[in-house]
Amino acid sequence: HTTASLALKDIARQLYLDLPDVDDAMFDNEMKGLSSVENNLQFLFDQVKVSREFRQPIFFVLDHFDMLALQPRQLLLYNLFDLMQLPDIQIAVVCLSQRLDCIEQLEKRVRSRCSQ
Repeated sequence: HTTASLALKDIARQLYLDLPDVDDAMFDNEMKGLSSVENNLQFLFDQVKVSREFRQPIFFVLDHFDMLALQPRQLLLYNLFDLMQLPDIQIAVVCLSQRLDCIEQLEKRVRSRCSQ
């Protein structure tokens, strides 16, 4: 995805639709009031917490990671790496890129989360 907002919506959709007894219409209804990146992040956190109840590990595969590293504020990356630090959250983030310098593109606060 070219923006953090689009990536967040896709991540939220995949997490939400993976829950039992959920369909596209239910997801679209949930997402109607979520217009900002911050609201989408909160929705993502809520979905990760729900998956914790089912004891399901979550793997995030970020293809073209360098596109997200070039985003201002890098809010999505920061929050995904921050989620990894929380107790009882079973997530892994796999970042793929063809650029060798994408780690240098990260803000200091994101890099510190990435290396923990």
